[in-house]
Amino acid sequence: MDERLRAARVDRIEAEASEWVIRLGEGSLSPEQERAFAAWRGADPEHDRRFIAIRRTWAEIPALTGLAALAPMERAVVQPVSAAPPPHGRRALFGGLAAIAAAAAAVFVFALPRTPVDPEQHYTTALAQSSRIALPDGSVVTLGARSSIVVRFTGAERRVVLQGGEAFFEIAHQAKRPFLVEAGASLVRDIGTKFDVKLGAGTMHVSVQEGQVQIGPTARADTAAATLRAGQHAEIALARADEERARIAVLPSQAAGAWREGRLVYDNARLADLIADVNRYYAPGARLATPEAGELRITASFRTSEIPAFMNALSATLPVRAEAGPDGVFAIAESRR
Repeated sequence: MDERLRAARVDRIEAEASEWVIRLGEGSLSPEQERAFAAWRGADPEHDRRFIAIRRTWAEIPALTGLAALAPMERAVVQPVSAAPPPHGRRALFGGLAAIAAAAAAVFVFALPRTPVDPEQHYTTALAQSSRIALPDGSVVTLGARSSIVVRFTGAERRVVLQGGEAFFEIAHQAKRPFLVEAGASLVRDIGTKFDVKLGAGTMHVSVQEGQVQIGPTARADTAAATLRAGQHAEIALARADEERARIAVLPSQAAGAWREGRLVYDNARLADLIADVNRYYAPGARLATPEAGELRITASFRTSEIPAFMNALSATLPVRAEAGPDGVFAIAESRR
C-alpha cells in the first residue's frame, strides 16, 4: 500500500476510534449505538487495536480538563455517533485528539493531581436481557440478566461493585492499577484473566475461565484468602466475611460464563442458587415453598429457553415437588420418599 494511503487510513481509524472513546466517556450507549460500535470494532482488527490503544491512553490521563489548552472542544464533538466515518471536519478534530493523547499522556500522568479518571457509572439489565459494556481501560464486562454493577475508576485502582445478578469480566492488564470486583463481603482481585462473578441466594460465586484471581474479604483488600485458577470455582456464604472457608471446586471447562451462550450450568450447586438464576430469566418465576429444599445440591445443564421443561422434570433429579400454579410460578417443596 502507498505510504500516503497507509497514513490516511491510520488517521481515519484513529479519528473514528477517538469519536467512540469520547462518546463512551459520556455514559452508556443506546442499543442502536452498541450495535454500531460492535460492528465498527469487528469490521477491521485495526479498528479494535486503535480503539483500545487510544482508550488506554485517555484512561491514564487523570484529568482531561488539563488538555483544554491543547485542544479546545466544541459541544458538537460529543454528540451521538454512528458506525459511519465522521464528517471531514470532525475527522480532523478527532484525529488531532488521538495525536494529542499520544503526545501528552506522559506529561499529564505525572503533572496533574490523581483525581478519578471516570465518574461513577451505573449499569443494569432487565429480565432475560444481557449487555456487553466496554470500560474505559479496554476491559469488557458482560452483564447478565437482572443484574446491576457500579463502576468506580480512579488513578489508583479500577473497582466494579456487583450489586446483584451476574457479570463476566475480560480484563485489560494494568500492573500499577489493580482491577477489583466487590460482591457481598468478598473482594475479587484480577491477576490478568477472564472470570465470572455471581450473587446467588445467600452465596457469592466466582468461576475462572482463563488465568487466575485472588479472593479476600472486602474489609482487608490486601488479604488473599484463596487463589482460583482456570477451571476452578469458589462458593462463599454472603453472611461470612472470611473467605478462608470458601469452597473451591473444579468446574467443567465450559461452565464459566456459559450463560452468555444461553446455557445455565451447575456442578453440585445449591438448589436455592439455581432458583435465583431461574428468576432472572423466567418471567413467572419460581419459589421455594420449603426453605430447606434450597440447601439440596444439584448438577445440571439446560438452556434458558428450557426452564419450564427443566422445572417440570426436577422431581426426577431431587426429592422435591415442583408444581406450576395458574400464574405459571413454580413452587418447589421438599418431598419425603
